[in-house]
Amino acid sequence: MAIHKLSSAVPFRNGQLQNETMALTQKLLDFFLPAKCLSCDSEPSVICRNCLSSLLTDPLDVTRAQPQLGLHQICGTAVVDYSPQAAKLISAFKEQQLFSLAKPMAELMVAALLKSNFVAEWQDNNSVPIVLVPIPSTSTSKLKRGFVPAQLLAQACAQLLRKHDAFKSARISVAAGLVVSDRADQAKLDRGSRFEVSRNSMKFYGSISQASLVLLIDDLITTGASIFEARRAISHTLSAELLSLVNFTFLTFAETSLKLVTRNEKKV
Repeated sequence: MAIHKLSSAVPFRNGQLQNETMALTQKLLDFFLPAKCLSCDSEPSVICRNCLSSLLTDPLDVTRAQPQLGLHQICGTAVVDYSPQAAKLISAFKEQQLFSLAKPMAELMVAALLKSNFVAEWQDNNSVPIVLVPIPSTSTSKLKRGFVPAQLLAQACAQLLRKHDAFKSARISVAAGLVVSDRADQAKLDRGSRFEVSRNSMKFYGSISQASLVLLIDDLITTGASIFEARRAISHTLSAELLSLVNFTFLTFAETSLKLVTRNEKKV
């Protein structure tokens, strides 16, 4: 590639400067054209097809409920457990800004959704419009990353769903109207604290004006605090009559088991 020729052709008087420039060039190449699969280090691809296929197993039926907090059960689907492999992909997507991962991650998410009872649920609801709502990032996270991960996933999932035969007649849209106030990093909080900082932290500026199936999109679910808060924020904008005609579910790439969350809390 021209960039390699350029980096080796420029005369450097300082060997250290040359090494630093070559290292920077390699980082840029790895950023835009990853040399190896993030998972197995084999093929020259962000994630190779073999690793992608290995993640496509039976979808996880995920349920979260906090009755003691007045939070009624919400059910959804995840692709995989939050394994080291899944963690590596999510980190590369979110923290290294490997936007090209959005498509393969969305492919796995949609495949899991189609293997779940989502199609049957949609048909039972008279094939109402499907509204994908991405879970928002705080302004601090958005400024740090430069994008909202769940929004990219929601857009990619919507495109794939529109192309699928089961949803050819469906009205599918993305409503990126959720906004969240800055709050403590949930990764550093225990389960109770996550719900505490999430309470009343979101507002919905989108519009749902008819019976719909709302599909909340995120990359990872742990306690479900963000999912519950998203449902509350959206529900708050609906009349009682309309709310009775709107159903909520969620789709995430990975799930952290509540048993693991509890075990980690005991270690602290």
